[in-house]
Amino acid sequence: MFKRWKIPLFYRYLLSYVLVLGIPILVIGLTLYSHIVNLMREQAFEANRKVLTQISDIVDSKFREFMSIAGTISNSSDFSTKPPQNPYEISMVRKRLNYEIGNNFIRELLFYPHGGTYIFSNSSSYTLPFFHKIFRFEEWQEPDFERTIGDLKHPTLTLATRDEGSGSYTTQFVYMVPIPLNSMNPKGTALFTVDEKSILDLFQALMKYRDGNTFVIDGQGRILTSLQPIGAKDGVFIERILRSDMEGTETVKTDGNKYYVSYAKSRTIGLTFVTIVPDKELMQPVNEIKNKSVVSAVLILLFGAVFIYFGMRLNYRPLLKLIRHGEARWGAAMQHAHGFDKIKAIMEYAEHMQSRLNRHEEHAQPAMRQDLLSGLLKGRFKTKEAFHEAGQTVGLKLGQSAYQVVIVHYDPHIEDGSDLRDRLYSRLQERMPDDAEIYFVNMVEEGKEACIISVNPGGLWNEEAWSDVRQSLAAELSGPVTIGIGNAYTGPGELYKSFIEASTAIQYSAVKGKNRVIMFHEASAARVEQVWYPASEMQELKEALKRKESAEVMRIAGLLVDKIRDNSTTLFMATYLCTDITNMVWRTMQETCGGKYQSGPNLDVMALTQLGSFDEYVQVVMDVCSFAAGEFENSHSRSAEQELYQSMLKYLETHALDYHFSVQGMAESFSWSASHIRRVFKERSGVTISDHVHELRIHKAKLLLTTTDMSLQEIVVKIGYSDVSSFIRKFKQHTGMTPRDYRKMGW
Repeated sequence: MFKRWKIPLFYRYLLSYVLVLGIPILVIGLTLYSHIVNLMREQAFEANRKVLTQISDIVDSKFREFMSIAGTISNSSDFSTKPPQNPYEISMVRKRLNYEIGNNFIRELLFYPHGGTYIFSNSSSYTLPFFHKIFRFEEWQEPDFERTIGDLKHPTLTLATRDEGSGSYTTQFVYMVPIPLNSMNPKGTALFTVDEKSILDLFQALMKYRDGNTFVIDGQGRILTSLQPIGAKDGVFIERILRSDMEGTETVKTDGNKYYVSYAKSRTIGLTFVTIVPDKELMQPVNEIKNKSVVSAVLILLFGAVFIYFGMRLNYRPLLKLIRHGEARWGAAMQHAHGFDKIKAIMEYAEHMQSRLNRHEEHAQPAMRQDLLSGLLKGRFKTKEAFHEAGQTVGLKLGQSAYQVVIVHYDPHIEDGSDLRDRLYSRLQERMPDDAEIYFVNMVEEGKEACIISVNPGGLWNEEAWSDVRQSLAAELSGPVTIGIGNAYTGPGELYKSFIEASTAIQYSAVKGKNRVIMFHEASAARVEQVWYPASEMQELKEALKRKESAEVMRIAGLLVDKIRDNSTTLFMATYLCTDITNMVWRTMQETCGGKYQSGPNLDVMALTQLGSFDEYVQVVMDVCSFAAGEFENSHSRSAEQELYQSMLKYLETHALDYHFSVQGMAESFSWSASHIRRVFKERSGVTISDHVHELRIHKAKLLLTTTDMSLQEIVVKIGYSDVSSFIRKFKQHTGMTPRDYRKMGW
């Protein structure tokens, strides 16, 4: 059929997907409609019951906190059986009350010591007559109040009208608790006052039905407070509630209307919480669904078709983006291609670019080889294995066991001097053993070529063999050629010594004459090489570096500098000692600091051989040691802050869920200022302490939501928050969903 109508393939699939979407919608609409409506009705009832239970749990938790505070007061030495007699004792009582009032649900916390004449609060003191004048209790006249508060044996909740001044009055919930708790002979009474508005605000935040009402009934059937004014019909509800000991929801008809009445009894203070919701408001969502179900099905089908359409287009988008990206980057290469041929053009162009990259890498290899060979002369590689690992990509390897540096000095102005390296390489290849390895290193100074030769000890040349090579080169260049030869060493980490020796041999040509081969052992420097070496001072410096003692490092460095000046008779000795000391310093810093330091000031052995005075050499030693000392000073400071940061992390793991946690308290526990620990924590972690605390609390809340059946209020108390609505907002900011939705997802 599709082929007969010549419908494009894209729209064939689109129509098929729309049919797949529409059939399930039709089945659901015909077979499950009534079931869904009934289920939503039950969910509406359950939501109303949960709102009431949440109100009861929150109020209960608040009063349990009151009991906890009363228990703390009972155990405090500041509230002795003897009423406070002097200003100091009074101030200590107030201070303690101020500390304990950390619950913002409490308007005022007061304490009355039995037998006393004053009631103390965190901010003031009242005589009993004056207190009764401010707080007008409907149940008691002044003598009755004094007798009641003095003989109180059990927690009691009552109402009072508070005079706020200027003719303004507020209703207060007053919760009186004997101190100590459960004592036959209490020593005092704690009074917690709560604004009626605080409780009503709590009801208002949780009660989502506009025409509904919420009120609180005490054990004597009195209505303590209500969200809306109490009407005549409310009396019918109250009578039924007082006659029933059960909790739940029931239907009540009055005045021709149907209401759903839910009530729950407090397990802490004996109050009954009641919500009344009209049937028409509670069932309004259900009725809307009934009226709009058909429209919703049509909309789902319509939007589903649109989503399917764009979803199908989305499947083509990666290819389209690839083509457009190729056109933007390499339009010239694709200008004659169309459709899928453009993808083929992109692949061919990518292969072309890869080929160019490979050729570029081949051109870069000589520079990479020179860098590694230069590092070999500078003493960067201590072992053959380290050099092989770095040089395997460019084909560098030291396969033999003896290493020697040779420097060829010639006139840079002669006509054929530019190809001396090739000529020297040819001569050496002709005469060296087959397994010898020859590498040239670029020199800064014109007219010099440095050559690294790796052979077995038996393959090393004598002076006569080198003289033959020199004569051959001099004849070809028609100019003088001088060759300086350093000693051979068995470790690549000592090649810098051979380079210094070869450089010294070249410098000795000013005495012995140019246009000849000069072995290092012929130079005068070689004869004094072993006269003096600061072995003990070098060891002391190494130990001081390992201990990271900055002052000791600088002291020994100064001692070394003085001895170098006093004992070095040649610039060779200064070069040799300077290189040894600086290499030892940097290697020790690498070992001590985990390889952090790879290079430092004036470690280029080629540059060191060009220095012309003792002062320049000893300044190199002082610069390197000064740098190391400065790094150790900074390291000590960073280590102390890292230790403090780790201690803070452990502290937060233990105390972040505490209701009374504060940054100031945390700072006092570490004997630091709050600003200091905030800075250290922010620098180390990238977040503030408060953000980290919220992270820990939200993580704990996720765990409790998915592994327990605890109510939201219980979880809020468990993780250190006091306000449910604030927690919900923070949880949603963090996860993108409400706690209830998170629990449903089962994450």
